[in-house]
Amino acid sequence: MAIDQPAQLLADLEALRTDTRNARHAYWLPVGTFGLLLAAAAPLYVQPLVLCNGNASCSYSVSTGVDARWLVGLGGGVAGVYWLCALIVGAVITAGWYAWYGRVTGLTTRVRGPVAAWTIGLLAAMTAVFYVGASLFFYVVPGRGFVPMFVVGVGLFALSVLERSRLLAVVSILVCGWAVLVSLYNVENVLYRLLSAFGVSDQAMPFSTATTVDVLVPGALLLATAGGAFWADLRRR
Repeated sequence: MAIDQPAQLLADLEALRTDTRNARHAYWLPVGTFGLLLAAAAPLYVQPLVLCNGNASCSYSVSTGVDARWLVGLGGGVAGVYWLCALIVGAVITAGWYAWYGRVTGLTTRVRGPVAAWTIGLLAAMTAVFYVGASLFFYVVPGRGFVPMFVVGVGLFALSVLERSRLLAVVSILVCGWAVLVSLYNVENVLYRLLSAFGVSDQAMPFSTATTVDVLVPGALLLATAGGAFWADLRRR
């Protein structure tokens, strides 16, 4: 009996530790927020077709109406302004959410790491062009405007470390990997091949909207992750 008591105590402590870790998992709101922000950016990546020698798919042109050198690292133009605001909003919502959640549950999670990651990433993207020059920046970091997506993934990975969530860690790595992929390769070419395999003609291809998959795919992934985490949180309660 005396021998069983320490074992039972250890088992109870392990169960309490597991319950506490599960109770502090509150990342569904920050993840969902960034998922919505990614999905909402899709219209910024719609590229109006420009006729060139009668060929509608010859080239694209996007008129942003905003020209600031410090926005180059964020995609430039309106997209740069959007990502500047989006990263700030996401970081503020994350900090505010965890502060409120800590007061309600008594389980405090300090999110300085993720907030610092988003802040440093934002500042680096805004200032790097001044140090390396615009032409070199576009050569080293392809200027398709997906650096902010990588910054989002890095911040979420820092959050996964705090939350001790393997799922969130994997998802954040996938987001970072996707950001690198779409910066180096036109992923919409895969969409064109799939549509062609299903009999869609070249004239019917969504050339102007296909590039939105670059932000819609990670946005959907984050929203699905947030939805799953929210459902799991409800079941625990």
